[in-house]
Amino acid sequence: MIFKFLILSDEVDDFKRAIQLDADATFLDFYKAILGCTGFSDKEMASFYLCDNKWRKRLEITLVEMDTYSDEDAHTMENTVLSDYLEDEKQKLMFVFDYLNERALYIELSEIITGKNLESPVCTLSTGHAPVQIKEPEEVLPISVILDTEESLYGDESFNLDELDADGSIAEALHCPIISADSRQLYRGLSIGTAAPTLEQMRRVQHHFVGILAPTDYYSASDFEREVLSLLATLHQEHPVVIMAGGSMMYIDAVCNGIDEIPNIDERLRRDLQALYRGEGLDPIRQQLKILDPTFYNEIDLKNP
Repeated sequence: MIFKFLILSDEVDDFKRAIQLDADATFLDFYKAILGCTGFSDKEMASFYLCDNKWRKRLEITLVEMDTYSDEDAHTMENTVLSDYLEDEKQKLMFVFDYLNERALYIELSEIITGKNLESPVCTLSTGHAPVQIKEPEEVLPISVILDTEESLYGDESFNLDELDADGSIAEALHCPIISADSRQLYRGLSIGTAAPTLEQMRRVQHHFVGILAPTDYYSASDFEREVLSLLATLHQEHPVVIMAGGSMMYIDAVCNGIDEIPNIDERLRRDLQALYRGEGLDPIRQQLKILDPTFYNEIDLKNP
C-alpha cells in the first residue's frame, strides 16, 4: 500500500510538494523525504503532529525522544510506522520545522493506493521555493502584536492594554495559552466578583488555573509556583510563548523568582485556631504568637487576623 501526501505552506503561496511513501515506512523516512525536497537542514528540531479536521494538534511524533512530563507514551519518528496511525484519506498532519516559532508545513493524505508497494520515498511534484527554515522571533510575529507603547495598536491610538489582554487578542495572535495568576480566579463560583474570563473567551483561548478549586479549598502561592512550573514544562513543548497575567503579582513573582518553602499546616491545628478565633477573638491567638515568636509578634499588624 502506498500513501500519497500533498504538502503546502501558509507562507509561500506557490509552494507545493507531493510525496509518495510505502505505508510501512516510518515517519523518519517521511522526515528525510521532506528534507530532500525542501532543502531543509537536518540540524534543526522538528516534529510531526497528527491533526483533526480543523488542524488542531492531537498527537506529536518527535525527531528524538523527549521528556513529556506525562503518562502518555512518547512517539519518535524512527519507531512510528505511517500505517499504524494513518488510515483514511484526507487525514491532516503538520510538520513543524521551526520549533521556536511554531512554523509548519501543512500535509494531507491525499490518496491511498492499494495493491502496490514502494521501496523508497518519491517526490512526484515540486513547485515553488520552500519557506525559510529558521526565522528570528521578531520576523514571525504579526505586526499587530509587536507592542510598542509609542505606536498605535490595531490602528487605534487609544487602546487599553488591559482590555486587550482580557479579550484574549494577544493570546490568539500568538496562538498561545494563558495562565491566570489571580488568586481568586482559582475558585469556582466567583466569576463576577473576580472578573474571570467568560466561557466564550475560554473557548477561544486555552486558560489554566481558572475555576479549579472549591471555595473551601486551601491553596497557597507555593502551591501555585510548583504546579505552574510543572505545567510550563508541558506547555512549552507545543508553545514557545505562554502568557501569565492577572492578580497582584505575588503569584507571578513566585513562579519567576521562587518562594520560600512553606510547610504544610496541620488541618487539626488550623481548625482549632479557627474555633478559638470564633469563640474568643484574636487576643488569645496574639498571646500565643507572642510566646512562640516574639520577634515576629513585634513586626506584624496585630489587628489583622
